[in-house]
Amino acid sequence: MPASSPILACYVELEALAKRMLGAAEAGRMDDVYALQESYLARVEHLKTLDHDAPASVDERDRRRGHLERILACDAAIRDLLMPEWNRLSDLLRNSRRQRDLHQAYQPA
Repeated sequence: MPASSPILACYVELEALAKRMLGAAEAGRMDDVYALQESYLARVEHLKTLDHDAPASVDERDRRRGHLERILACDAAIRDLLMPEWNRLSDLLRNSRRQRDLHQAYQPA
């Protein structure tokens, strides 16, 4: 197996994107988070197309595992940072719907 298999290279790219997304989330740059998410999801789709049945060395599997653990840690941190914003937006939508429903209920026929 080559020193850097396509699968390992994809994990490296995903980790780099996850770290950039986390940095953007920490800085409150939500537009950047969402833009990076598009690239991230495209790389995940690409990863799905790669040959996962090809044998991998112990070193390669360990390296993949390390990248995956760091990717998942970034993902968890991003979720922790975004949950308050998602909750705020959810509350806004709920209030907007409630106001619309009240307006429709009491609107003259």
